[in-house]
Amino acid sequence: MILRKNSQEVKEIVSRSLNLEEYIPKVREIIENVRRCGDKALIEYTRIFDKVEIDSVELKFSIIKKLSSQVSSDFKMSVGKVVDSIFTFYECFEFKNIETTFRNVKRIVKWTPISKVGIYVPKNYVSTALMTIIPAKIAKVKSISIATPPLSNGLISPEMAYILDYLNVDVVYRVGGAQAIAALAYGTETVQKVDKIVGPGNIYVQTAKLLVSTQVGIDGFEGPTEIVMYIDDPDKIESAVLDLLAQLEHGISSIGVVISMREELLRTFLKKLSSTYSNDLGKYYLIHVNDVNEAVELINDLAPEHLVVYSNDAWRIASRVENVGVVSINTPSPFLDYAAGISHVLPTKSPLCLQKSRNLNTIEKV
Repeated sequence: MILRKNSQEVKEIVSRSLNLEEYIPKVREIIENVRRCGDKALIEYTRIFDKVEIDSVELKFSIIKKLSSQVSSDFKMSVGKVVDSIFTFYECFEFKNIETTFRNVKRIVKWTPISKVGIYVPKNYVSTALMTIIPAKIAKVKSISIATPPLSNGLISPEMAYILDYLNVDVVYRVGGAQAIAALAYGTETVQKVDKIVGPGNIYVQTAKLLVSTQVGIDGFEGPTEIVMYIDDPDKIESAVLDLLAQLEHGISSIGVVISMREELLRTFLKKLSSTYSNDLGKYYLIHVNDVNEAVELINDLAPEHLVVYSNDAWRIASRVENVGVVSINTPSPFLDYAAGISHVLPTKSPLCLQKSRNLNTIEKV
């Protein structure tokens, strides 16, 4: 179904919000149980939620190094290239201390790394590990703790192990969900309490971050994936369909919006998408607008996490967009997620997207 810009359905998409009320009681109960029972609660919640039996929370580096040795040389080479890309991008953000004098008054601004940062990495999201650990390394954070859910064997993947070893993090905890956030915020017998928690996660993880934010710093709210596309180039339909599917596969809470002035293009897009779409993916909407002005207005109202512009006039169109997390020009969004160097840990849910993305400012203080 193709919607019109001024339809009620489109207005509901623009005014979308995430109601956390139904999640708060359960998440609060998990947090309090972790505070009371520590490691015992973490191990029990891992059994209940992840269906995995573990006998300890910390994953020893002897195991991590053994797992790391199993990756291919091609994977190592690829990681090296991506790491270089991310490092060169974030080094541009390094903050300089400032010292000025005005009428004999010396004024100093000093940037100081946060001492202890806890990074939440969803299960086997190796790209998220890269996107969150590297800025912390550049900012010279003294201690980096990783919390990530275990696989069915109680361990992490060789690829995840290689990245954590390669980037020389300080400690790895094989726990996930709201219970991992609680442990990082309050500490347990094994888990070190941190000063700030960063990283994406599902609705339970994000609710937990909000609930512990009076106790520990957080980077913000990174909710379900959002992507908005503007397309007027029929030669880009196939790439755009694959691009949309790549974001919607993040889960049923993901949302995709495709905008075009060309109704026939949208019909072709829908036909190609329908042949591969399945109900376990996120929702999508196709919206017809009368002109570029309407498209830009709608994009700014949506304030999405990702924006992809497929057009011969893409740069001019993108330059008019003000409210967005990250923009890709005639390039599929997964390239930004994995290799371009720009963080894919971005705020979502319309007004929240007006926050900044993760950068050195997230893990330094003034």
